[in-house]
Amino acid sequence: MSTTFNQKLKPANWRRVSLDWGLFLILAIAIKLNLTSGLDQSFTHLITAFQSSSRTTIFNWLTWSGSPIITLAGCLLLALVYILREQLLQAAIILLTIVSGDASPGYLRC
Repeated sequence: MSTTFNQKLKPANWRRVSLDWGLFLILAIAIKLNLTSGLDQSFTHLITAFQSSSRTTIFNWLTWSGSPIITLAGCLLLALVYILREQLLQAAIILLTIVSGDASPGYLRC
């Protein structure tokens, strides 16, 4: 038994979709008319008020932990665990994902 798209969406869902699109359009117009710059500056001042050397150290460590070398090493270890469990498909998916992500043109320096 097949149902069409209109039959799947109940009136409550249509209201939700309409509200979401309406809010999206309001936000897009506010950005286009540069009405959000004051809000951006307020957040910038709020964030800079909380700067400290210990927080900077923490965020530098978080940035380093997401580097391609570290993620590649972590995924290689995870793939090795899957290989040892003889789950070769999962290991191949992990390796393919990390290699294709880290081999993007921004990381290749040929």
